[in-house]
Amino acid sequence: MAGWLPIKTAPQDGMPVLVYVPEYQGGNPAIVTAVWMKRRLFGSGWYDSGATQIEPSHWQPLPDPPV
Repeated sequence: MAGWLPIKTAPQDGMPVLVYVPEYQGGNPAIVTAVWMKRRLFGSGWYDSGATQIEPSHWQPLPDPPV
């Protein structure tokens, strides 16, 4: 799989992926690592590594780590 895909096709199983967020913190676009989480208290959705809920538009798998 290569390239950016619509966020509606992203896995929602807790697997981290790269996401494109058109308006990230401060309103600027960003590419960040995120996971889909089901949360009762704060609402289900996409969360970045700082546990901030975000609204990405596209995703792609994480690249393989360096060897």
